[in-house]
Amino acid sequence: MKPFLSLTVFLTFAAAPVFATPATPEGASHLTEVFRRYLGATGGVVSVTSGDKTYTATIDAAPLLATVPADNATVSVSPVVLTLTDQGDGTWAVSMDQALAFDVDGGGHATINRHRVTENAGTV
Repeated sequence: MKPFLSLTVFLTFAAAPVFATPATPEGASHLTEVFRRYLGATGGVVSVTSGDKTYTATIDAAPLLATVPADNATVSVSPVVLTLTDQGDGTWAVSMDQALAFDVDGGGHATINRHRVTENAGTV
């Protein structure tokens, strides 16, 4: 009977959900630095804040796009807001509850709005 009880207790805890690690301001700073390694240190691109159990990461490409020469083309991308939850085992749950919106105007050659491509008169 004792081995059965031990097995039952083990399976109960093994099947229990992993509890998320609490979010902290220090963790938000660390995540900001991680994102900056990939996206660069341009101000306003990455912002991470801590909540109770999750982090909110906002990635805004506008400051990066402002550094690219326009040459009769314009690009705009909506900020991406991610909810990040540390699972406590080295993995993260990531969710995004919005669509990515973007517009590209190729200076009269082509226009891309979100996921639709339209061609204007002229050469593409």
